[in-house]
Amino acid sequence: MILGIPFGADRATAERAYSQRSRLARKGDFAFSVDDIIWAINQVESHLDDPTTSAGTYRVPAQPEALRRPSGHGLFRPPLLPMPRRTPPSSPGQLSAVLEEARKDALDHLLGRSGADVRRRYGLGGDVGPIRPAPLTRYPRRARSKRPIVLAAAAVVLVALAAMSFLYFRSKGKEVAIAPTTTLAPVVPTVAPTTAAPTTTAEPSPPGLGDQIVRDGIALTPVQPLDTDGNLCLLFEVDGTPPLNFVPAEAVLVTQQLIEPALEVATTRAPSTVVYGEPAATTREVCWPVVGWRDEETELIYTLNESEYRWLISDGG
Repeated sequence: MILGIPFGADRATAERAYSQRSRLARKGDFAFSVDDIIWAINQVESHLDDPTTSAGTYRVPAQPEALRRPSGHGLFRPPLLPMPRRTPPSSPGQLSAVLEEARKDALDHLLGRSGADVRRRYGLGGDVGPIRPAPLTRYPRRARSKRPIVLAAAAVVLVALAAMSFLYFRSKGKEVAIAPTTTLAPVVPTVAPTTAAPTTTAEPSPPGLGDQIVRDGIALTPVQPLDTDGNLCLLFEVDGTPPLNFVPAEAVLVTQQLIEPALEVATTRAPSTVVYGEPAATTREVCWPVVGWRDEETELIYTLNESEYRWLISDGG
């Protein structure tokens, strides 16, 4: 009831429910606390690891057969008898109002559910976490300095002022009727335009395999790629400020398309379970169904709550 999943659900379904409900609980939009959600996922994990521990778990309904109605009529199931009408018939206006309200409710429900599915799958919207952008063809350049433009403009202004001064004094000299004397040519101050060499900044190299990214005190480092049976498997080193959290279902690959993780695939290098409340550094393994990822640009994106981690694990070179 806390995670909103039926009894006997698989591990991937439980992990996705844990991620969604914990996000709502931290925002204060859920009836249960984070501790309740952690207790519920612990119960599901223990039942999956050892089915004998689920014998004492109460299930609703405990006996589904008790809720099924018997077929046919008899002493303990008399036929239904309609009651006489107690209210006057509804007017056409009232019926139209009820139908209009029902259409609005159905439309709101349909749009809300469709919008939630789109935001969950593609990371759109501001209420479910940061946006998952499409892979970049190149990283943005740093803005260059405006100093050369300002210096060039100042030089042009000085040259224009000098030319105007020369023309003014020359016209004044022509107006004075005096005997010819030796005159000195006016000195026109000119300032050579100064240009500064454009500064070139190297593009920052994006994080790749083996690079650690820290968000909200949680440090993740993808290492040791392994290609096995048509799958790419990576180890995630989870470190930082306890308690540590890591949900493998939220790690995706972006190539020509979005590739969800194959949580049922695992090797013996590390477990693929959810990290919740770990007090010390740990390691988890996540696999994706992809081949030839080194031959094209491949990005690894992990999103949890409001934090996004992004690595460029292959540039297709």
